[in-house]
Amino acid sequence: MASDQPIVGANGDIWFGPVGTAKPQVTAEVPADLTKLGLVSEDGVTFGNSRDTTNIPVWQSFYPARRLTTEVENTMAFALATWSRDSVRFAFGGGTWSGDATAGFTYTPPEPGHEAEYAVLMRWLDGDFTGQLWFPRSTLSENEDLTIKKDEAALLGVTVAVLGQVGMPPWQFDSADARFAPPGEPATLAATESSGKRSKAA
Repeated sequence: MASDQPIVGANGDIWFGPVGTAKPQVTAEVPADLTKLGLVSEDGVTFGNSRDTTNIPVWQSFYPARRLTTEVENTMAFALATWSRDSVRFAFGGGTWSGDATAGFTYTPPEPGHEAEYAVLMRWLDGDFTGQLWFPRSTLSENEDLTIKKDEAALLGVTVAVLGQVGMPPWQFDSADARFAPPGEPATLAATESSGKRSKAA
C-alpha cells in the first residue's frame, strides 16, 4: 500500500479483557486472555477525541493569552450485532448471568456506580495494512437505545470511554505499516512478515 493511499476500515474485530492485560503487538495474534466481542454493525467503529478548554484573557489583547486544557475525553463507539453472555455483559458494564437450560438464562445488570472496567482492543485491516487502537483502562459511558423490530438487527450500541491511569498512556495506536517509519528507514521486518502472513492467508 502506497504511503499516500487513504486508509479505510475494510473489516476488523474488537476484544476486551481485565484492566492490567498486556497490550498485544500489532504484528502478533491476539492472546487468549482477551475475549472477542463478535460481529459489529456495518457502521464500524468511531474513535472520539475531544477536550474542554478555558481561555486566559489579558488586558492588553482581545485574544486569549493562553488556552488551558481542563479535560480530555477519548471514546470508542460501536454497535454489537452478536448477542452472547460476553457481549451482553460487556455492553451493560458487567453484571451476572444465572439460570440453566431448564429454567432459562437470566442477565442481571450491575448496580449504578458499580460498572466494570475493561481493557479494550480494536484491530482493523485494509489490504496489507493493519492498525489497532488500545484502551488499557476504560468503562462504558453510554448505551444506545435498543431497537427491536422486524426489519432491523437488534444492536447493542455502546460508547467506551478512557479512564486515566498513572504511569500509563490513556490510549495508543499501533501499526507496522511502512508509512509510519521515520524518513529514510525501510519497513520493519515485523511489518514485512505480517504482510506476508496475511497474503498467504488470503
